[in-house]
Amino acid sequence: MTTVAVTDTSRPVGRALLERLDGDPGVERVVALDTRAPPMPVAKLDFRPVDLRDRVLDVKLAGVDVIAHLGCGDELDDDVDVRFARTVSATRNLLDAAGRAGVGRVVHRSSAMVYGAHPDNPVPLDEQRPRRANPEYPPAHHHALAEELVEQFDADHPEATVVVLRPVTVLGPGEDHVLVAHLETPRLLTVRDREPPWQFVHSDDLAEALHLAVTSDMAGVYNVAADGWLSLGELCGILGVRRVSVPEAWADAATRWLWRRRLWPLPPGGLPLLTEPWVVRSDKLRAQGWAPERSNREIAREFAAEHHAWARLGPWRVRRRTLRTAAATTALAAATAWYGQRRLRT
Repeated sequence: MTTVAVTDTSRPVGRALLERLDGDPGVERVVALDTRAPPMPVAKLDFRPVDLRDRVLDVKLAGVDVIAHLGCGDELDDDVDVRFARTVSATRNLLDAAGRAGVGRVVHRSSAMVYGAHPDNPVPLDEQRPRRANPEYPPAHHHALAEELVEQFDADHPEATVVVLRPVTVLGPGEDHVLVAHLETPRLLTVRDREPPWQFVHSDDLAEALHLAVTSDMAGVYNVAADGWLSLGELCGILGVRRVSVPEAWADAATRWLWRRRLWPLPPGGLPLLTEPWVVRSDKLRAQGWAPERSNREIAREFAAEHHAWARLGPWRVRRRTLRTAAATTALAAATAWYGQRRLRT
């Protein structure tokens, strides 16, 4: 029987993994490592409140056989330093503690962003491709740095088994990150003559991949994605949104201007994620017995159904009906003012 520790259990993927581990007869106990308790009952749960940067973290790992580290660091309200702490510093401290505690298996959730979004990327990317995370985009760069720490842990602890999962953009109930915010904008900002493919994985399918990585004998690096991808036009059609296309020469300056005014969700440097390909193939993970239940189209449709009533304006999430009413009111006020000025002149 196995004791599994899971980090970041208060977020959607962490909760979904807890449910699967709770129903797994081969798992005796599930240790939740988070600052907040999971918002759902888990019969096998042993909640150990902790900040992963705590220097005595190894005490919290007593009796743990497997760690599933799910921390991402791409939250909307985090600045660069907070993201670094959540992704890199926390990973370093957790791995050091795991080494001291004698944990035998480490599963690390990374991101397909570590491949980088580049015009010369093959479509799709496999696990043999080097990490070329865009250094100007902090979340991708931080994921790459965290993977370097995991590689060093693997080299220093040959007695332990290490698995790294690289999911593409994760969508599902409760998911809220920068690319979710981008897809919720009233008009999808795009760059003229750039039509990169879009690829997703549902949070439940990612949880299945994590469950497999925790309970099987697999090792190494694995991509996690639904099969194939969607064109930008297909995605816009499913979401029911229109595009605003800007010339490439203006795109970087325009998005930085919008970011400074809190009208654009991606930090500076994130534009390549929307203009260059970074889709992956998951054949290696499929060979281990994993298969996604939802296609890219099904994931996008579920997202559209869940989010259609909402629109994102910078950090604010408002109902589209409210946005339309405000726009109509503003237009009416402007027309009334113009007409009044015209009457005064005559």
